[in-house]
Amino acid sequence: MIRHLLKMVWNRRGANALVAVEMLVSFLVLLGVTTLAVTYADNVRQPVGFDYRNVLRLDVDYRGAGGPADSDTLQTLRQVLLALRGLPGVEAVATVGPAPFSRS
Repeated sequence: MIRHLLKMVWNRRGANALVAVEMLVSFLVLLGVTTLAVTYADNVRQPVGFDYRNVLRLDVDYRGAGGPADSDTLQTLRQVLLALRGLPGVEAVATVGPAPFSRS
């Protein structure tokens, strides 16, 4: 019986090779997807490198003003930064444009 099965497999080696190649490709795709999932799950658990708690963000709308390069707008922004630095409990004040992760 085993001899007969081996003879059938040998005679259909082309079809069996295609099945084996399909299984190999499926395994490789599954391995790649699993590796990516584990990598992304590990990246989510890593610290971001800064403490995001107790951080406030102020958005300034420049429409109607001359834009961010207008001298009156820059003077107003400097005054706001000085006023914020003078508040008790404020450790640091900075400007950035655009805010991190705001366009994602």
